[in-house]
Formats: sequence, C-alpha cells, structure tokens
Amino acid sequence: WILNPRGWEHGTRMPNFVFTPEESKAVTAYLWDASKDAKYIPAARFSGGGDAIAGKQAFFDVGCVGCHTVDEWKGSEIRAKDAANFGPGLDKVGSKVTAEWLFDWIKNPKNYLKHARMPSMRLTDGEAANITAYLMTQTGKNDSVSSTLSGNLTDANLIRKGGEIIKSYGCYGCHEIKG
Repeated sequence: WILNPRGWEHGTRMPNFVFTPEESKAVTAYLWDASKDAKYIPAARFSGGGDAIAGKQAFFDVGCVGCHTVDEWKGSEIRAKDAANFGPGLDKVGSKVTAEWLFDWIKNPKNYLKHARMPSMRLTDGEAANITAYLMTQTGKNDSVSSTLSGNLTDANLIRKGGEIIKSYGCYGCHEIKG
C-alpha cells in the first residue's frame, strides 16, 4: 500500500510518494510499531465461521455497495467521479486485514476509529460473520500488485527511519499517527 497506493486502490486520495522499497518498509515498520493494541469483539462472538455466499448477498442487501465497490460491482460513473465522498474499494481487503479485525469493524466501526464515517449497520453476529467471510475472499489475487515486504519490522533503526520519513512527508496531515 505505502509503496504503490494506487496499485491497491485506483481511486485513493493517498498520493504516491515514490518511496524506495526500503523507505516503504521503514514507514511500515514505524506504523506497525506505533499501532495501538487491537481490541476486538471477544472471540466467542467470532469463531471464524461465516458463509461467503450468504455474505455476498448480505453485502448487497444491506447496502454496503452504496459506499463501497467490490470486483464484481464497480459502481456507477457518478461514484467514480466523486470517489472522495465514498468508502474505499474493497477489492483487496482480504489481503490487507485479518478476519477478526474486519468482523469488529463491520460490527462497530467506532470501536476502532471514534470518528469513522461508516455507520453501525446493526448487524447480527451471524450477518457480520457472513459479510466478513465474503470480504475475506476479496484478495485481488489476479491483480498485478503483490506484497514484496520481507524482513524484520521490529528493528529499532528501521522504525526510527520510518518515523523520520513520516514527519518529513507530513503524513499526519491526513492521518492520526501515534507519536
């Protein structure tokens, strides 16, 4: 994502800073290190189940496509022209997050981000598990973008360098970043 944001999400507002792979890795290391501890809904409520076929139907029935696109539904030309007013495309979300995190987000976006624009859809645990199962199939595997990240993201020098890059590029102008 950091190395090539538009490779992951064509309509993203995030600019491509043309980082080198090493700079991108340093920023990733800093963000990983600065991330708050995740507080998910207890595992008893999400056991990893869910029916992807029922989730796909729920995704469309509940109206997720009012704000988000997936590979099989790209939305209208109006949405494409006004992408800044909609949620992100979810074509590759299964490659970027864990099912546990996604379930928690779907159940209560404000549990993770207090000022999230996404509303609580008041889904049952079963509905949220099904939508999670469906969205986890959205990996963009047939896309030309792939992760090349490898190595130790806990290296103190790499983390420090990532912090310096973030400060110099002003990433905090758009993102809330701890530190």
